[in-house]
Amino acid sequence: MNMKAAVVLALGVSAAPLATAHTLLSKLYIDEVSQGDGTCLRMPEDGSKTTSPVDGLESDDMACGANGDTPAAFVCPAPAGATLTFEFRTWPDASNPGAIDPSHVGPCSIYVKKVDDPLNDPASGAGWVKLWHEGYNEDTGKWCVDNLIANKGLLSFELPSGLAKGNYLVRSEILALHQAHSKGDPQYYVSCAQVHVEEGPRTFDVPDKYKVSIPGHVDGSEKGNTFDVWEPKWPYLIPGPEPYSPQADSSSSSTVSTFKESAFEGAIPGDCKLKNANWCGKALKPYDTDLGCWAAVEACFAQGDKCFNPTPPTGVKNCDSWNEKLCKVIQSRCEDGDFEGPPEVELEEVTNPAPGYIPKAVNSGAADGSYEPRGTDLDGEISKGAVKDERVIGHATSAAGAALTPKPKLWRKRARR
Repeated sequence: MNMKAAVVLALGVSAAPLATAHTLLSKLYIDEVSQGDGTCLRMPEDGSKTTSPVDGLESDDMACGANGDTPAAFVCPAPAGATLTFEFRTWPDASNPGAIDPSHVGPCSIYVKKVDDPLNDPASGAGWVKLWHEGYNEDTGKWCVDNLIANKGLLSFELPSGLAKGNYLVRSEILALHQAHSKGDPQYYVSCAQVHVEEGPRTFDVPDKYKVSIPGHVDGSEKGNTFDVWEPKWPYLIPGPEPYSPQADSSSSSTVSTFKESAFEGAIPGDCKLKNANWCGKALKPYDTDLGCWAAVEACFAQGDKCFNPTPPTGVKNCDSWNEKLCKVIQSRCEDGDFEGPPEVELEEVTNPAPGYIPKAVNSGAADGSYEPRGTDLDGEISKGAVKDERVIGHATSAAGAALTPKPKLWRKRARR
């Protein structure tokens, strides 16, 4: 791909949300540390689908979104019990603020799937387990999407103590209900992060009743997928399986592995000179001749081209930096007859700052095994002095296994969109 085409494509990708005002998981934080825009995330390659809902509940895209069966190049390491934070954006490159259109009310869920090979195993299929979900809070009159917007698009959750060490796809699911009843169109926004849990139990033991295949965990006929948010008839039933938070057996230390791998498949290379999403620029070979100098120019731009192809929805700032601060500098020196190199240049990854304070984990206590998905409600509190945490963790459970949200005391009329 030439530079001009790459820039045009990048502009097309970043402009997509203008017409949709939807959402995309755009950044992963681990214990409040940013992994970089788009890094370790499976993301759409088609700019027209960047922030769009899944097209068809039977589609394989229900697992990890468009191109979700195509792995990202990198897998991010996470300590046992780490807090992961997902950042959702209407503009994946953060060129404009916003998490999701306020009219897109509905529930949120977090799922995991253990995989042997995160760089080859498909996302779709069996093995998914829901760790957490949230629907409607009767005390605040707010949906999970309302809380997500209040938290500037940030959603934090703890990795449960019962997650075995190894590789996981961690799946976010946002269900927008604004057209679920009127048009029969429940809109699912799903994405996946590739995470390597460094320590934990040797096996990931989950009762069969909590395991589901995706697609297949919902079919659209569920009450929670046809709910009328404009003329609601309560209670609301969150679609999909019951959540399950696996707990480590602390009574048997033999079931827990404390060995931390220094390297694993998909780890971000330690010799990256610069990173952009799931691309890594490597050091160039030394040279001291004119032929070597021009070969370095070619090799440098060749690496840069890969940064643009495919163009990540989260932007190409570091791709541009690679070409401008390194490749063009070498090219200029070659033209001036300076054939010693490569030059020492400072290449620092540019990433967008967090839009707000990292909120408290919605499943606080999962890391030490004290969290119960169907437990009591948590009261609201201020997270880090700024973002109010107004979630409801525990819901009654119906015989069919769907989570119940009770009849609300509050309801705000919303503009239809």
